[in-house]
Amino acid sequence: MANARSKISDDGKLPVPAEILEKIGGPGAVIEFIQDGDQVILRRGKAMTFEEFRKRIFPDGPPEPRTVEEMDDGIRRHLRKKHARR
Repeated sequence: MANARSKISDDGKLPVPAEILEKIGGPGAVIEFIQDGDQVILRRGKAMTFEEFRKRIFPDGPPEPRTVEEMDDGIRRHLRKKHARR
C-alpha cells in the first residue's frame, strides 16, 4: 500500500483511510500516538487490563469503603450545594 494521507478537520478529527481502518480493527479500535522527536507515529493500541484501568482511576490505591448512609449523605450534600440558590 502506498503512503496514505488524511487531513485533520477544524474540530480535530482525523479520517482514517479504509485500508488502515480495516487493519487496525475497525471503528472503536484504540490508537496510540507516539512522539519520536519531530515525528508522530500512530499504532494500534492494546486494550487495558482491569488492573491498568483501576490504577488510572485510583492512582493512590482504592478509596476507603463507605457505608450506604455515608454515600447517601455525601450525595445529599452535593445536590444541596449544586442546586443552592445564589
